[in-house]
Amino acid sequence: MATWFGVIRLEALIAEEPIPVEAGDIPIVLVRVNDTVHALHDRCPHDGVPLSEGFFEGGGLLECVLHQCRYALATGGAIRPSGVGVRAYPTRIVGGMVQVGITGGNPSDT
Repeated sequence: MATWFGVIRLEALIAEEPIPVEAGDIPIVLVRVNDTVHALHDRCPHDGVPLSEGFFEGGGLLECVLHQCRYALATGGAIRPSGVGVRAYPTRIVGGMVQVGITGGNPSDT
């Protein structure tokens, strides 16, 4: 069962712009694409660089600014180069607030 954390007002999210937030003590990057808010662990597994410093790529991808590795926003899976992905978290909107659901386990696990 997830614990839900309110992290930011929906209207504060700029479309397709990675935004860093924290859910409890876990660093999260949010990206709003159309009517969906995606949440990934905000650390590249290769060198710990915040993914929130990266770039949204069309096709639902977030690119690391350091290694140019691309991660699927929907799953956290590594697209290029293939390898270790990052954890994707569920999101919901309640009363205009974006909430991120956190369950147990290592946040860098996919």
